[in-house]
Order: sequence, then structure tokens, then C-alpha cells
Amino acid sequence: MSEASARQKESVLEALARAAARVAAGPVVNDAATRQALLEARAKALAKPRALHDASAAEDEMDVLMFLVGDERLAIPLGSIVAIVRTTAVTPLPRVVAPVYGVTAWRGRPLTVLSVGGSPSAKDSQCRLIVLGDGRRAVVGLLADTVDDTRVVRRSALSPARGGARGLFAMGVTEDAVLVLDADALLNAARPEP
Repeated sequence: MSEASARQKESVLEALARAAARVAAGPVVNDAATRQALLEARAKALAKPRALHDASAAEDEMDVLMFLVGDERLAIPLGSIVAIVRTTAVTPLPRVVAPVYGVTAWRGRPLTVLSVGGSPSAKDSQCRLIVLGDGRRAVVGLLADTVDDTRVVRRSALSPARGGARGLFAMGVTEDAVLVLDADALLNAARPEP
């Protein structure tokens, strides 16, 4: 802090102390110096920068993985991703209810594969499988044509997703028309019903 700003801070504090003493002593004297000191103190309080990551802002933000299915950009929270791998053989299952598409082998065990796109392209060598789970355990795989990037999305800025089948698995839509998927809803869709 420079010497001039330190002196200015001291003078403001002294002025506030004088104003407080006057208030405690009786009726407030309506002079220019007291008003100026109060205005300066208020201006300094208002000019303080907000904390970069206060608690409410941190809870509102989430890191998401951006990916493409066909020509549509989608996103899913990073906290639910266990791995991202190239797809191997995905076997389509007959008579399954969307978004379930089929199964594949994942580390020696069967893994349910979901598709949120119109037509799955699991046979494409560039296709990716985004493995979702709870903790470190894989629960379900999600087909994606390409994996794009990560970014931060504010939950409060999401607008509601349209109804329909995919709306059940969506948290909302960003301002630039990216559908943010709800990982918990996708994980629950893959679990067998009791």
C-alpha cells in the first residue's frame, strides 16, 4: 500500500471516528466534513471486489465435458465420468427402452450402453464411450461421436429443456444451445428395476 493511500485510509478512519464520537455525544452535526467522511467510507465498502469464488458462486458452477452426437453439442458433469475410451464392439439389445442402446465389455464385465442421439454410430472407429459411474465404479457407458472440450457452466443460467424423452435426462440448456445432461438420471436409467 502506498504512503498516500495509507494516509488517506487513516484520514477516513479518523473522520469516521470523529463522526461516531459526535453521534455518541448527541445530535449529529450536519457539516460537510462528516458527510464527506461517510460518503467515502460507503464508497470504499461498495468498491471492494467480490470474492472470486464465494460459496454460493462455487455451488452454482459445475465443470462439464462437451461432446458431439451427430451435429448436436451436449455436455455432462465431469464429476460423474470414470473414463473416456474408444468404443469396441457394442451389441445392440432388442426391445430396450431409450436411452438404453446395448451392452459392451468393460474390464471383464458387461456395461450397459446408452445413446442420447438419434442414430447411434457405435461401429465408427472414431466413436467414443464416455463411461459414467458413482465413485470409481463404472455403471453405464454413453455413446458420443467426438469428445470436444471442458468448460464451466452455471446451473442458474440453464434454461429448462424441452419435454420429450431426452428432456427427462437433461438438467437444462445453456445460452449457446448446449444440452446439459443429468448424470444421475442417466445412471438411474441404466439400473435394472426391482
